[in-house]
Amino acid sequence: MLQININSRLYTIDVIHASNSVVSRKNLRAGAHWHPVYHILYYFKGVGRLYLRDSILTIAPGSAVFISPNEKHEFIGCRDHDHEYAEVTFSLLDQNRVPSIEPFSELFKCFGYQLDCANPVKFKRKEGDSLHCALKGIEYIGFTPPTEQNRVNSITIQLLNIIEIAAKAAGKPFQIVKQTGTVRSSTVSAIIEYVNTHFQSEIRLEALAEKYGWSREHLSRKFHAETGELLRDYIQNLRLTVAEKMLTTDSMPIKEIAAKVGIEDVFYFTKLFKKKYGSPPAKYLNNLRN
Repeated sequence: MLQININSRLYTIDVIHASNSVVSRKNLRAGAHWHPVYHILYYFKGVGRLYLRDSILTIAPGSAVFISPNEKHEFIGCRDHDHEYAEVTFSLLDQNRVPSIEPFSELFKCFGYQLDCANPVKFKRKEGDSLHCALKGIEYIGFTPPTEQNRVNSITIQLLNIIEIAAKAAGKPFQIVKQTGTVRSSTVSAIIEYVNTHFQSEIRLEALAEKYGWSREHLSRKFHAETGELLRDYIQNLRLTVAEKMLTTDSMPIKEIAAKVGIEDVFYFTKLFKKKYGSPPAKYLNNLRN
């Protein structure tokens, strides 16, 4: 099983969808959405348009776009012409099948390069042709990823080649600089690890604080100070992220998915899911399929 190391954490690569030719029709609006997956899109015919990071981007042929997990985006057709792109969609799963939400910039660092992914990346002709050829070479899998291990490994190797081509062509060699700012304590790191492996069960903050010898108030303050996020929000976002992944890849009932991620009340789960993703689970899945 092929894995990749991001910030000292091992992830298994899960290729979800690949196509060497997607035609975006005139005036198409696919609906804004976000999910815990990575998208690589290379535009090779016609000028494309994409809603990303609160802006509508105009994408010239020979350009690539890298969409990180949970970045809100929408595929938009142009008014007077079609455009065409090749793309691959994948996720990175840790040992508990929790998808990574690390940005693309962190992934490119694993290959030794820094790459600004905030805007479309325009490639020189030769490098663009290499990336396009690699994307065309990846086996078409539609939305039904293979389960046979040899095919999985083959597609994964092709994906790693695509990422490396993009990193080398458009990135700059990564130089390690001295880190400044807050250092995460071993206790907060241990709490994150505990939550990541026990989110399927009930997690009471009082019991968690007692486990590490802190009061609930001290735990909340320290976690927020070192991560910039409230602990209850971290737990909730983790559960919803995993639930979204399960919803789009498994066929189990929504009530069962909610229970699998530690939320027993399906009505409360639906309310939280709608708040994060903009639609209730069933409607969200229907929108993706359409």
